[in-house]
Amino acid sequence: MSKRIWRLAAFAFFSFPAVFPVLKNQALAAPSENPKLAVLITGLSGGYDYKKSFLGSSRALHNMLRENGYGEDSIVVFNEQGSVGENGNELMATRENLESFFEGQAGKSEREQVVVFIAGHANGHDENAKLHLPGRDVDFKTLISWLDGIKTKQMIVVLATPQGEAWMKKFSRPGRVILAGNGLRKHNALPVMFLKFFPAELLTASSTAAEGESAEVSLADVFLRTHQKVMEWYRTNGLYPTEEPYLEADGDGKGIVPPADE
Repeated sequence: MSKRIWRLAAFAFFSFPAVFPVLKNQALAAPSENPKLAVLITGLSGGYDYKKSFLGSSRALHNMLRENGYGEDSIVVFNEQGSVGENGNELMATRENLESFFEGQAGKSEREQVVVFIAGHANGHDENAKLHLPGRDVDFKTLISWLDGIKTKQMIVVLATPQGEAWMKKFSRPGRVILAGNGLRKHNALPVMFLKFFPAELLTASSTAAEGESAEVSLADVFLRTHQKVMEWYRTNGLYPTEEPYLEADGDGKGIVPPADE
């Protein structure tokens, strides 16, 4: 698949309205009956470097969402600390806390847009892979069923976990966009470089748009630039890339993988 064809395909998938409309320096509209919701989940890190990366990525996304129309009360953060940070209350990412939260969402009216970010280690295959949490782990099948219970016109799921391919097959529906930093089963590892570059690219795109160079933030652009940064890092360090991203946005459950020479 040529670079040109890939770019055309990516932009075709994102023909719907801007995922993150730029509202910087504008008064936010009063809460509607169908508000937006963002759920940021980072699992058990297992080490200082991963912990720093998980928290840094989550908080970068938190700030970007705040700058683009998401009120503080519409962003829920789960992490292994459960600390109260500069961005407000953060809950511990236990299975019990997550289950309680998603059960509470199931009975709410339809939302306009939901953004979900999940980062963490996982072991196992396909929908039986388990995301490591403080306390009991949770398998992807259960996470998917919880998200299925949220009523929304559009849902965007960003995965920085192993086994993204399982989400394409089981979670894909019209109106859903899935970005997986590592999709293929053969690369069953945490996409560390995707986790590093994706939030930074989102923030850069948001800032550029706010300065008037673009009317909106294109998630397809951000995804492509992130992939380019990841591939560049592997080439520069002379390593074989063990991260292969997926983009799924048309509901067929197959997704698209950018070419290796991107």
